[in-house]
Amino acid sequence: MNNDDEERLLCALEGFFDDEKDRMAARCAIYDALEQVDFERIASVMEFLHWEWMGNGRPPAAMEIRRHAFGCIASCLDTMAKNGEDCCRCASGGIETRCEMKGGEFCVNVWFVLEEGTGEFVFDKKECIDE
Repeated sequence: MNNDDEERLLCALEGFFDDEKDRMAARCAIYDALEQVDFERIASVMEFLHWEWMGNGRPPAAMEIRRHAFGCIASCLDTMAKNGEDCCRCASGGIETRCEMKGGEFCVNVWFVLEEGTGEFVFDKKECIDE
């Protein structure tokens, strides 16, 4: 990630968490979740499928996919803070992220999804809790 990405994440965390300790724990959870994703493998699948991404006429590289997932997480945090929600899901470009507060703990998930979607944000607390 570059400095702009990190700055965006820190701003999003500040908008959602009042306590510095909570912000840093959430930041660690985000980086841990991203480490669990095999972005090289996702890039290989996208290349195999000739997946043109975001109008650039070629499949994205692994680092582009990682940055996109990072941005989706930051967007979820922004949206949760702005709307006072405990859960948000973002799906775009084959990447789906979900952030939620569950029992006082911050949880984040990242998936590679092989289906079409709308790229919309979902603000249904019940959906996040029931999954």
